[in-house]
Amino acid sequence: MGRLYFSPVIWVNRYIFCMTLTKYTVFMLIITLFCWGAWVLVIFQIDPTAAGALGFIVFYVTLFFALTASLAVVGLLLRRWFVSHQPPTRQVAIALRQGVWFALLLVGALVLLSWQLLTVWNTLLLIAVLTVVEFFFISTEHNGEQSV
Repeated sequence: MGRLYFSPVIWVNRYIFCMTLTKYTVFMLIITLFCWGAWVLVIFQIDPTAAGALGFIVFYVTLFFALTASLAVVGLLLRRWFVSHQPPTRQVAIALRQGVWFALLLVGALVLLSWQLLTVWNTLLLIAVLTVVEFFFISTEHNGEQSV
């Protein structure tokens, strides 16, 4: 008879799979508040002239996570309202993925703006790249399952 080992990864996986949509939404709201709090802390505590490149990286990373969490929650609520025929796990996955894309778009535009490279053509190119990536994810889905 083999030994039974406790693995935190299995416990986490079981907890995530047993998580209800309400628990997930509350968890994401808490994470969203935490991320926005971290971003506000960065704004008020880091001097951009003294911090150098690391200060800007921390600024953009915290903004990216705050936007991703916020857009994922908003996207999930909109999907629950308008696309009620999809299973909740699929709605969560799509909302989170599209939240990442929109956050990348916004933070990417801000980075280009800070480098004074934000033009209509660069913005359209960024949108086109993210659209192609989203179409790739959509094309790899079969019957609600991802093949990748």
